[in-house]
Amino acid sequence: MYYSGVRIQENHIELTIINEGESIILHTTIPNDRSEILRIFESRPKTRVLLQHSNNIQPVENTMDSLHHEWKSLPLSEMETSRKQFSEHIPHLNDTHQIARLALFHWKSITPNELVEGDFLHELAVGLDENEE
Repeated sequence: MYYSGVRIQENHIELTIINEGESIILHTTIPNDRSEILRIFESRPKTRVLLQHSNNIQPVENTMDSLHHEWKSLPLSEMETSRKQFSEHIPHLNDTHQIARLALFHWKSITPNELVEGDFLHELAVGLDENEE
């Protein structure tokens, strides 16, 4: 599972993708263009994307709807409120790396025991189920 923080500017998008260990997989700035968003996210494994809400977010939301990833857009004020729950881990929201970390902590807090296909625990659980039959 990957987690991404996305900030939409006038004509470009800054994004960071991290893994569950919080290592940066990708940090880049791309044009605010559907084909560029698809290039980054379309073939990537399941990613939970947190978008910082902006005036020109609608085209990005429409593109995200066409992908297999989970996503949520929040205004900066709501992100800041959420960040305060995890302030010992996330000192600020000044960059997309911290927004990606907020995505990770946010989704982990609402799905703490989630088993994800391809995850070690999921594979172990599936293996046990198959062996019982």
